[in-house]
Amino acid sequence: MSLSDFQIDIILREYDKKRLYHKNLQDERIKEIYSKIPAIKTINEEIAKMSVLYASSKLNGKENSFEKYKKDINDLKNRKEELLNQNHYPSDYLDLTYDCDECKDSGFVDGKKCKCFKKAELELLYNYSNLKHILEKENFSNFNYDYFPKTLRNEYTGEVYDNEVSPYENIVEQIKDVKRFINEFDNKDRAISNLLIRGRAGSGKTFLTNCIAKELLDRDKSVIYLTSSDFFNLLSLATFSKDSEDGKLATRKVSEIKECDVLIIDDLGAEIPNNYTIPVLFEHINRRIFENKSTIISTNLDLNDLRNLYSERLSSRFLQNYAIIHIYGEDLRTIC
Repeated sequence: MSLSDFQIDIILREYDKKRLYHKNLQDERIKEIYSKIPAIKTINEEIAKMSVLYASSKLNGKENSFEKYKKDINDLKNRKEELLNQNHYPSDYLDLTYDCDECKDSGFVDGKKCKCFKKAELELLYNYSNLKHILEKENFSNFNYDYFPKTLRNEYTGEVYDNEVSPYENIVEQIKDVKRFINEFDNKDRAISNLLIRGRAGSGKTFLTNCIAKELLDRDKSVIYLTSSDFFNLLSLATFSKDSEDGKLATRKVSEIKECDVLIIDDLGAEIPNNYTIPVLFEHINRRIFENKSTIISTNLDLNDLRNLYSERLSSRFLQNYAIIHIYGEDLRTIC
């Protein structure tokens, strides 16, 4: 599971809160019962005394005393349950309760992560991805190849696609590379480490990035999604306003961006490139390549546009280190 120490601390603090809640609940119930059924307080005090004697006799090998104290404790417990039932309380009303009975709200069973801890990790990954709710709809289960025409001409506009294969044939082949990227993600020698998804507005780029994000999140990978504008705004805040509250939050987020398994930058080119954004984009792209961390970028621009807007160095990184996924066809926003 790809979580930072900070994120793990968040989960562990939640377990602390759960244990404190249930301990306070137990204390309130004990106070209530002692008030309504004073005899139970006396029984609990007797059980505490007997338990000390029981433990002592067991350590000293006094088998007869050991068995006697064991029987006396059980008799007291049975009497306590009878009193609770007579007063219309369940037998376990005074027991310490847990959200998870398997790990008793510790998060671990026999030194291994409990299933509730793994669930908390996945929930946190989804929350940090910025995609939690959208992925309920935008995922491969809802990906429909039929939206991509099987002809070389747009039936609505009459436009002839400037490609050798139909949008349908193209998307089928492109998804093969996407699935290869997903399925080989953990392979040391994977063929595809990064994706550049290009196509004009409405071609389905963002939908596809969301499909990929869900697959990787469900495989316990940390994914962060940002529009290009949000990406550069965060970097700017962390650089030029680092002492402000917003700047401190941005600095922490930038740290998470650097560490995440997959960074998605959506709609690159929608922002206005300038003397700050161009070098900082190259810096982050280059670092992630060097550290073998994956990046997915979607854009309306072709490689020539990217070269002209940003730099020759950046476009060469895309050509050398990214699988280029080109989507074309009708404007899906008008038919979905």
